Amino acid sequence: MVSKKTAIQIKEQSLKAIGQLDRMLYEIREQCSEDDFYAVRRGVGSAIATIIDEILEPVYQAYPEIDDLKNESFRPN
Repeated sequence: MVSKKTAIQIKEQSLKAIGQLDRMLYEIREQCSEDDFYAVRRGVGSAIATIIDEILEPVYQAYPEIDDLKNESFRPN
């Protein structure tokens, strides 16, 4: 597995990519037909699932302390 420093970089970039994909859906929603939007949304969902399953989960397994959702010090507002 990569170093913890690299794992944190992977996590940050992966979360940015997920955020960009999510924002894209909001930006294109009114510009597409309903069918086209749902097709893109399915693709985005698949891409996000792949990022989580194949990139983030292995990093979190190696370094559980960088997983904000499982980290006890993480307290959402």
